[in-house]
Amino acid sequence: LQKMLKKATSVLVIIPDAETGGGQTAAVRVANALAKKHNVFIVSARPFLDDNNLIKLISKDVIFLEGNLSSFSHLKYCSILPSKYETDCSSNRIAVLSSLISWIGIGSMFSNVWWADKLAFAIRKKINVSWFIHMHGCYEFLVGNPDCDPEFNAKLTEIMSLVDGIFYLDIKNLKVFE
Repeated sequence: LQKMLKKATSVLVIIPDAETGGGQTAAVRVANALAKKHNVFIVSARPFLDDNNLIKLISKDVIFLEGNLSSFSHLKYCSILPSKYETDCSSNRIAVLSSLISWIGIGSMFSNVWWADKLAFAIRKKINVSWFIHMHGCYEFLVGNPDCDPEFNAKLTEIMSLVDGIFYLDIKNLKVFE
């Protein structure tokens, strides 16, 4: 591992899933840009959703923290996997990811889209790692549709108390704080 890690800083980018979409593409672009100067690892909040078109956009300099982002097609209907609409924040996964982050020495993580933020939140509650959120529209969706993910909305204050920084594209992205 030490031979692979040639740069001083290690960063984890949590993408919402590996399907093609604006938030997913933005997270991949951030990972690719950061990988030019940092060790960048990537993980999917919903590893059971994938699209090879998005996966192909990931730079060869980005390291997959959990194998790769392709789903385990032979396990898609296995009862141990969560619903395809849920973030995989199982206690075993959080324990493994937290251990890997600590062992590798990842100093910060970046997430965007609220279901990726859910995974980052679960990790951040377990270990002390800097956490940055990229807001680009999904929080406004939650404000307008509070029943979409009531569990997330109930934890929003606690989530924001653990975040070290927020990047946003437009002032309207901050509506969630009103």
